[in-house]
Amino acid sequence: MASYAFLTGCSSREAAARYPRQESTASAPELEMKYMIPLFWLAAFDASDVLPVHYLESETVRREFIVLCAPASEAVARLRRRTRGVTALIPQRFSPFYDDWIGFVEASYREHLLLDAQQLFAMSDDASSGERLIANLHAFAPAERGEAISDLAAFEWFGPLYGAFDRRSSSEPPAEIAVRWRAILSGWGDAGGVRVWPPPPSATELDYARSCLTLPEPTPEPDAELPSKANSSVVPTAVSVGAVVIALLYAFAGIVFLPLGLYLGWRSLADKLDWNGVGVGLFIIAIGVFALAGAYRSYRFAENARERLGR
Repeated sequence: MASYAFLTGCSSREAAARYPRQESTASAPELEMKYMIPLFWLAAFDASDVLPVHYLESETVRREFIVLCAPASEAVARLRRRTRGVTALIPQRFSPFYDDWIGFVEASYREHLLLDAQQLFAMSDDASSGERLIANLHAFAPAERGEAISDLAAFEWFGPLYGAFDRRSSSEPPAEIAVRWRAILSGWGDAGGVRVWPPPPSATELDYARSCLTLPEPTPEPDAELPSKANSSVVPTAVSVGAVVIALLYAFAGIVFLPLGLYLGWRSLADKLDWNGVGVGLFIIAIGVFALAGAYRSYRFAENARERLGR
């Protein structure tokens, strides 16, 4: 199911209470917004504009939700009274756009202004959603006196503005970002496939959109020293591997020759003091010791090569 809110015109409160909603008057454009109710729409209404609408969910279940319906002249007057309070909630460079919105409403809706958010209500339940919407309308009370709106939490359910204009990284052109921000504030409107609302952003809004973009990280330039750095990495790696292999060979020789020399020397001493055999045994022992020493030196050499590679 779609989750849109709609703002359009109607001839009377009686017409607004009909379900399903009838087509808007031919001269009144229909604006829409998905998943939220724009701030500028809400600023046109107060709690006296709440109108219950009844419908049959089934043959035995009767349901009720609310719409907002205000005489167009009262809606425009209300928008003007609330200018200071509403524009304090948005970036300063978008403040003139609020005046454009008032002019659009005054020119486009001659009889009554109707806000229908029944699709949004269906995302939770009609009763609690209606209560939240009424709380949203009460939050505009200070703006009626030209004061700042203090109950910002009331706007978080239907028209959240927190973070909407924050700095961000985006490949979206600034012109499209500024138009989307205008739509967040006042909705979208098409007629015959042609956008009737919002109009293109102003130069100051485009500047603000550019200032809110975080530039992407620059692509690093090719490193002219890359081949030499590659060689400097490959050479120590090869040396390190070779030294490890040699160390293993030395260690193997030491492990073999050292016990062999000890055995031959011991057998020669035990067998009629064969000094020739003793000499051979000592020689083999020396080879084993030399091999173990070579293994240690090769291991240290490999460690040094690995440290150079790490740097």
